[in-house]
Amino acid sequence: MDGPLLGKTYDDIYRSLILQEEGGALCRVKSVALTDAKVESVTHRAPNHVPEIVLDARWTVEGVVYHWGHSHVRWNEYRARYTVAAVASGWRIVGVEPLEQHRVDPDQPEATPGTDSGTSPKTAVEATP
Repeated sequence: MDGPLLGKTYDDIYRSLILQEEGGALCRVKSVALTDAKVESVTHRAPNHVPEIVLDARWTVEGVVYHWGHSHVRWNEYRARYTVAAVASGWRIVGVEPLEQHRVDPDQPEATPGTDSGTSPKTAVEATP
C-alpha cells in the first residue's frame, strides 16, 4: 500500500484491535489465513495504461481478546475486493472495498458466505497511485 490508503488502513486496523464495543478490550492477532482469492479482472488504468488487477479475497483472523480480567480466543472472517496496480515504487494495493465481516465460532458449522454478524462493511477506499 502507498500514500493515503496506507495511513487509512493502518488507522482502521488499529481501531479494530481496540474493541470499543467491548469497553476498550485489546485484541492481539495470533494468525491470519487466506482461505480464498479469485482474480476478477486484469486491465490497464488510464491515462498511462498502468497494469491493474482486481481480486476478491477471503481470510480468517484468529485473535485473543483481553478484557475484564480474562482473555478468550476469537475468530473473524473477512472478505474484500482489492485493486493492485503497478506504480513507480512497484506493485501496490491502490484500492480496498470491504465486502463482508463476521465472527466465526469454531464449534459451529462454517458460516454461510454472504452472511453478516450485524456489522456493515466499510465504504470502499480508493487511492491515487
